[in-house]
Amino acid sequence: MTHPSEDQPAENTAAHPRITPLQPPAAAVQDLRLPETPQPRPAPEPQAPYDPWAPMGGGHSGAANTQAAQPQWPTTYAVQPDPYTGLPGDIAQKKLTAGLLAIVFGALGVHKFYLGLNTPGAIVLGAQVGGWMLAFFVGLITLGLGLFVTIPLAILCSSALGILGLIEGILYLTKSDEEFYRQYVLERRAIL
Repeated sequence: MTHPSEDQPAENTAAHPRITPLQPPAAAVQDLRLPETPQPRPAPEPQAPYDPWAPMGGGHSGAANTQAAQPQWPTTYAVQPDPYTGLPGDIAQKKLTAGLLAIVFGALGVHKFYLGLNTPGAIVLGAQVGGWMLAFFVGLITLGLGLFVTIPLAILCSSALGILGLIEGILYLTKSDEEFYRQYVLERRAIL
């Protein structure tokens, strides 16, 4: 038996894949160069979180300001503004929530805290809680005889604060979104 290479003419090795020389496929060839060092990215600038209740460019600056100041909206929004009015998109929901809180919990000043008016809210809450504490303290000192006077006074104070909250709640709900936003968000009107 003769060796195939001796008897047969030289064949094209490309026609016979079994005879081809061993070479790795092109995809398997690895790049052995050193990788380039990545350029450091600049640190992002810290941004304050968006507060839709913060006054933006509004307010009164006297007679020198002849042009009405427009709020400067940030480039990213927590709530998208209405394209027609420029108001925050959730102002109607906030108005409804503040109105209902004023009607239901107005005697405790919860609606003031919701609108970000912490000092007036603390005054209303302090008047409510303080009136009742004073009534019971005076009743304790007078061995219960003072309760005949102080309890009706505490009820009167609570009723007055409740009626004031009811009136404010009705006013919140009857105002337009623009008026509510201007008076209670930008100008931060504390009472009525």
